[in-house]
Parts: sequence; C-alpha cells; structure tokens
Amino acid sequence: MWKDNVSERRISKRLKLVKRTKERYVRSEVPCGFECCGAVQRKRMRAPVFIIPDAYVVSRYWALLQSDYVEAIICQSVLEELSIDDRKRLRALMREKQYILFYDNFCKDTSGKGLMGVLEYYVNHVREYTYVILDKDSVKEYGKYVSKDISDMLVNDKDDDGENYEEYKTNLDVLYGSGEVYRGVVEISLYNCYSGVVIDGGVRINVIGKENMNRALHGDEVYVEVIDERGDDTILIDEEIQSQVMKNECEAEEKIEVNALANMLDNNRELYGKIVGIYKRKTRSVIGSVPNDIDCKIRSQYVLMIPIDRRMPTIRVRTLDAQKLKGKRLCVEIDTWENTSKYPSGCYYRELGDVGDKDVEIESLLLANRITYYGKSWDDFDVDLNAFNECESMKRINEEVMKGLREDFRNFLVLSIDPPGCTDIDDALHSRNLANGNIEVGVHIADVTFYVGKGSGLDEVAKDRCTSVYLPEMRIDMLPAVLSTNLCSLVEGKERAVFSVVWEVSMSGEIISTRFCRSVIKSRRAMSYEEANNIINEKRMKGNEIQETLNRLNGISKILRKKRFEKGSLDMSTRDVVFRDGKLEFKESYETNLLVEELMILANISTAMFTYHYYPEASLLRRHPPPNSVPLGFHIDASSVKALNESILRLDENHREMAKRTLIRSMNQAVYFLSGDVRSFHHYGLGTDMYTHFTSPIRRYADIVVHRILGHILSTSEQVGENISGLGRVEFTPIARQEEKEDDVFADEKSCNNMNRRHRSAQRASWECEKLAIYMALRDAEPTLDGYITGIRSNGVIIYVPDYNIEEAVLCSTQLRMFEAVRVRVMQNDQMFFFHRRFSLKLVD
Repeated sequence: MWKDNVSERRISKRLKLVKRTKERYVRSEVPCGFECCGAVQRKRMRAPVFIIPDAYVVSRYWALLQSDYVEAIICQSVLEELSIDDRKRLRALMREKQYILFYDNFCKDTSGKGLMGVLEYYVNHVREYTYVILDKDSVKEYGKYVSKDISDMLVNDKDDDGENYEEYKTNLDVLYGSGEVYRGVVEISLYNCYSGVVIDGGVRINVIGKENMNRALHGDEVYVEVIDERGDDTILIDEEIQSQVMKNECEAEEKIEVNALANMLDNNRELYGKIVGIYKRKTRSVIGSVPNDIDCKIRSQYVLMIPIDRRMPTIRVRTLDAQKLKGKRLCVEIDTWENTSKYPSGCYYRELGDVGDKDVEIESLLLANRITYYGKSWDDFDVDLNAFNECESMKRINEEVMKGLREDFRNFLVLSIDPPGCTDIDDALHSRNLANGNIEVGVHIADVTFYVGKGSGLDEVAKDRCTSVYLPEMRIDMLPAVLSTNLCSLVEGKERAVFSVVWEVSMSGEIISTRFCRSVIKSRRAMSYEEANNIINEKRMKGNEIQETLNRLNGISKILRKKRFEKGSLDMSTRDVVFRDGKLEFKESYETNLLVEELMILANISTAMFTYHYYPEASLLRRHPPPNSVPLGFHIDASSVKALNESILRLDENHREMAKRTLIRSMNQAVYFLSGDVRSFHHYGLGTDMYTHFTSPIRRYADIVVHRILGHILSTSEQVGENISGLGRVEFTPIARQEEKEDDVFADEKSCNNMNRRHRSAQRASWECEKLAIYMALRDAEPTLDGYITGIRSNGVIIYVPDYNIEEAVLCSTQLRMFEAVRVRVMQNDQMFFFHRRFSLKLVD
C-alpha cells in the first residue's frame, strides 16, 4: 500500500479559488465487482458488452443508463466529476440496475491512468467479457453492440427554436442569504403547467405565466424573486402542438374577461414572483404519449410528447422514427431545457404499450407516481417468507405472556369493524363497564414489529415502500400476504400479537387513565361497518354481549367526537366513489365509521403524547400546518377554526361538499417529522397539539416506526405512575428486553421525507386509477349531471360533479359565480382523457 496525493481547485461559496489536497491510499486488493473478487454471480446479462462511461455520457445520456440495454462499470473518478445531486441519482440507479462501482483511484493498476487504464485492467483481469469506453465521440456507435432500438437514446443535439427565456441569475446563494430571493419547492397547478406556488417558510409566492415559471418543473427546488405584476391565471389545456389535436377546444383559450376571482382574498396580501434559478432538479423520469394525429414534422429528430401528469409541460423527445411512437405509452427522461427552447428535451428509454389499454394505463399511472415495484414478486427480494410460521409464532407469543412481557386479553370480548371484504385488519376494539361507573375502552393494533425486525431484509423493503397502495380493483401491499392478510391481520377466531392502548373514561368523556402494553388477543367477531351498524340499531337484547359492547363504544365515541369539534377540529370528510363488482357507487357512511374513526384518532393522539413525553428528542409525529389563505365565498366565516367548521356545517349537503373541497385544496399537506427537528407540532385539521400514526402498521411504515419507539419506551423507561395532560394517569409495565438499546435511532430526516413522498404518491396513484375507472364506466353513456363551480379563472371555471367525485376545468365565456349550480354533460373524448388525463365536460344550457 502507498499514498497518492491528489490536488483539486474549486470555486468556494465566497467566490475564491481554493486548492485542496487529498491523500489516497492506493493498493492492489480493490475488488473488481465480478465473481472472481467475491461478488454475487450475475443471473443474466442485459448487454453483450460492459460500458465504462465518462462523466459527459453519464450526465447527458441518462436514458441510456436507465434502459435495459446496458451493463455498466462506473468509476469512482467519474462519480467525483458529477454534481452532488447527479451523484446521488447515479448511486440510486446503480443499486437498482446492479451496476459495478469500481474504485479506480484506489487501485494500484488504475490510479491516475484514466478510463484507458480501467479498460486495460478489466481486459486483463476478467477476460470472459467485452468492454468499451463510452465518451462524447464513441457513444453514438454503441448501438452496433446491442440493438438498433436504442438509436433514439443516442441523439443529443442542442435545441433552439427561437424561444428566449431569461438566463438564470448567478450568486444565488448570496442573494438568498441576503434575503433578496426566496427558495422553495414549486408546486404546479393541475389546470395550468405554467402556474404554481413556491413556499419558503411562512411565505407563499404565486408564480404565474410561462415567462415567470422560466423552465421550472413541478417539484423543483427553485429560487424566486418577488415582482410587482401578478400575471393572468388561466386554464391551460393544450400547448401549441396540442392545438393540432383539439382545435375546437383551443379556439376557446383566448383571453375572455369574466367575473373572475370573485372568491379571492385582497390581492395586496398575495405575493407574486418569477423563478430566477434552480437549486435542485427533481428526478425527471416522465410517462407520456405521442398522439396519433400529431404532426411529426416539427423537426426531423424530434416529436412532442404529452405527459400523463397534467402538471408537466409538453416534452420534446428525440427520435429517428417518430411514426413508431404514435399512440404508445413511453417512459421519458428529461435531460435539459435550454433557454432558447420552447420545450424541455428528453429521450425515451422504455415503451409500455398502447394508449387506452387498461393494464398499460394502470402501469403508467403507477410508474408516473414512482411506484416502480408494481408486479414484482417477493421472491425478487432478500426476504425468507418460510421463516413466518404460525405455530412457531404462537409459541413465542405464549412464552412472552408467561414471562410477563405481554398482557393477555384473550378472554376479553374483542371485535373488529372494517370495510366489507377487508383482509388486512389492523385494529380491534373492546369495552366493558367498571365497578366505579366508568368505562374501559381498548384499542388493539397488530404488532407488526413482532415479525418485522429492525434492519431485516423485509424491513428494508417496507421502509422503501412506506405504504400499501389501494386501487379500484387491486391492492399493492407494503408487506407480503403471509403477514398482511394472515399472521398480522386480526382475523376472527385467531390469537394475535398486538400493541394495546386502554383508557378508563368517565361517562362525560374525560380520560381518567391510559395504559400502554404489548398483549395478545383473540377476536370474537370481525364485522363490516354496515353489519355493526345494523346490530346497534336492532332491538336491544339482554345478554347480547356484542350489541352491548358496540353500544358502549358508539356512545363514548359520540361524546369524544363532540368534545373534539368543540376544541376546533375540522370535519373534512367527503363523499368517496368506490369501484365494487365492476360498478361505481358511493361509499356509504354509517355511525360505525365515525365510531372507529374517533377511537383511532384518540389512540393516535394518546400515543403521540406518550411517546413525546418519554422520547422528546426523536419521536415520529405528524403535523398539519394551517392554510396560508382560506379562499372561500363571502358567506363563510374563517375567523377561527371553530367558526369555519360551524359555517360549513350550516350549509346544505352539496354546498358543504364544495366548501370542503375548496378548503382542502387551499390547505398545506400534513407531514411526518421528528420532534427534535421543529418547534410547532400542531395538527390544524384535527385541532390537536400533537398527533402521530399508530393504528395501521400493516399498511403504513410510519406506524411501524412509532411501534418501535413505543416498545423502546416500555423496555427502557421506569414506571412512575405520573399524570400527563390529556391522558390522565399513565400506566405501563416496564419490560427488560436484551435487544433494546437506549441509543436506538428509529427514524431520521431522510426516512421522514421518503414517508411523506410515498404517502403522496400512493394517494395520487389511487385517485388517478379511480379516474380511469370512472371514465371507462361513463364513456359510452355520456350522462348529464349536476355540477357546482369551485374555481374561477380568467378564461373558464373549475366544476365539481358530486355524483362521480369529478373536478375538472372548462373553458368558457359565461359569467358564473362561486358555488353556482350548473348542468354538465360528461363527453366521450378518448383523446382528451387518455392523452391529457382530463374529463371533457360540456356546459348544458
């Protein structure tokens, strides 16, 4: 081993030239990444040659690296030439594709010799393969080694079509530090890809118009400068090329002066800005299509693709054969957007199939929301499913009961209430009368951590997925079925390990005491919401324990719900459409829905208070920031949460739905965070100072983390029987478990960000697949339905159709008022829906 000194010169943040010298310890035992040096044997080869790309190829031909036509060796020296963001992105792709990372700077045979030295090393070291260096000159010849199909990925010409966007400013870090510009993530409107908002702390800045958006894309972290003019917030359905597809609709897109924005707050309170720089680009893999009747003669090597995500602009896709891409769903990687180009440019790296095919559409929607594990078998992961055995599990559970590690609730009347056909049952309930006149109420939640060990192979998969995804006719589970629908599911008649929260509650709804413990239950009855509701409404039968239990739970849940709303909680429940047995129907809501909801909210609040009290540095909580503005009509009192809730409740059913949807759209999203990272924990929607997710560990990874924190407290804290505000007298039995450590870390900022991202993606994918099911059901009928105005723009309106939970933009010149009732026809328009993901609504006189 010997040392090698390497010097590099960089410009510092203070704009000074800095020279840095690094010492590298060069040795001969650097692994090559193949079987001869201990790597796992490759099952199959995607390409007959291994490429060794330079930094230029990595940064400009990303679609090629993402494709299934490459086996790559990535050199450490190339990684060091990339930006920090590109480096992270490449490392993630290398893990996914199992590319080789070779530490050429530390290898005696390659240190200081560049890519030619690496090529020579591999030719002599692993002779059974072929290797080729890909640089700016040789990359276009790569197709001869694999397939002509990749020719489109190797086109990389500069775009210039006469556009003149403003150049990004320099020294933006300095400007941001001095307060001259703001920085935040740009959130794009669903109705105009050149309209959005940037939030920096408590400052909300509207960015409206193509020039002000200045080549930023949804999700980018940007620098924004405040300007005086506000711009015109219009509805944009088609860009220039789309007008060739739907000329009639585009004719209506001229500016029309209407009675717009009647519902907006005083404009003096609104800030408007333009984007002057990009701090961080979001990953730019986009799903879209080239319509069949688009003119492909725009430029010989390009065709324009319409993304499936309405928040994204049209993309210029490089191709040498535009005709073969028409009517196909494509995966495209955006690589650049020059200031002289009207559109961002990219290259497609995968073809999914024909537009309109149901399976292709579902896969496209999942991939568009980064749910890339759709269709993968659990055999593809490092998870031993044979290790989960019910007999062995029950043996361990009973041993814990005997040792006092678990309480035994198997003799209690425990029951569960869920949607019809539910197989992944997370929660169960019990209640009983106490001798002192109070009521004992218990919530029992599946103990998933009993099976999913921290840091195990299954834990890593669940940590990445973070949530189950529920689609109209299918479910993508976070955990394998052997756990989600069997060993962890609280099915009727089976003994199951759980975490329990047990309260003593007075008849007025006051929490006298709260007890946390690990336990074991045996569910006596698994019911649907409707079945449980029918039992409550039946004539009371003396000795019917299930009916008595349900009535007790229903009575106390009503009291708790009333107290919660009196404290300022918002009722944001809306009507939902479900796809059942091939038909669309509204999800019915019963008293028992509210019963379960109230007790789950109480369990989540109680767990948040308990974990924060004993683990204040790093408890996983969930907060909901208040909205920056409440853009409702003049008849809504938004002076306080309580006044707002009371105003909404006074409206009739349909107007109440409109007000709720408008309010939800204006709200910030609830997010997971660690208690030591922020000061404000308040959950605006629920009106509580503290909240977390504890009650759904089978389908949410955040709940698994909270269970681990709770278990850590039970294992490391001493019982003192103290009172905690909101929980009364807190009781738990300390448990000494050898595997627990006082300095365990259960979550960090990175995992919180992933949970938030996955949660949003799952919600969006679920809704987009619902929209697909709704369109297919209404497509031939073209029904005429009632609608309500929920938004006004300068060239049209946003209309909500409550019968099918549809909200869509309509270009029109008619003067309409906020919340005004209208009649609309849902038109059959495959071009509009499949290429633009929009329902075609027509106002009926």
